[in-house]
Amino acid sequence: MAKSAAQQAAQKRYDAQNTRVYTFKLNNKTDADLISYLDGVPNKQGAIKTALREYIERRDRHISGK
Repeated sequence: MAKSAAQQAAQKRYDAQNTRVYTFKLNNKTDADLISYLDGVPNKQGAIKTALREYIERRDRHISGK
């Protein structure tokens, strides 16, 4: 079902206030491992967010010495 103009405007306001979009390019040769992994997962955003959160947690543990 198509969104009305008011619904589209409301969504645009919500997105502007509550979300950010990050894009990046991967090189077929140097990033082949990442491309292969991401091609195999159904939820690319979820996989990237999980990996980043795990990285941040390990980094913070390393910095705090725990």
